Amino acid sequence: MAGAKVNLLDSKGQIINTFITGNDGAYTFDVDNADAYVLNGEKPKYFDGKNKAVVTEESDVVTSDVVLEKDPGFFLYCRFYGGCASLS
Repeated sequence: MAGAKVNLLDSKGQIINTFITGNDGAYTFDVDNADAYVLNGEKPKYFDGKNKAVVTEESDVVTSDVVLEKDPGFFLYCRFYGGCASLS
């Protein structure tokens, strides 16, 4: 997905790098071996995506996809004692 922002977070939750995907939707980060990372993806009109990446001492390349789902632009509002209504 082109134009998505992918953040690389360390094990403490701090953003250590950010990448904007090109036309092919790919992203790459250089990281230290033997550590765990979290990838957060975001793009307007899409729900944010998140995935983990664990890098071992033996890892040369780690592949971790971040899936962003299209936001349909509406949500359901429900109350405990009432019905549901679609709001857009």
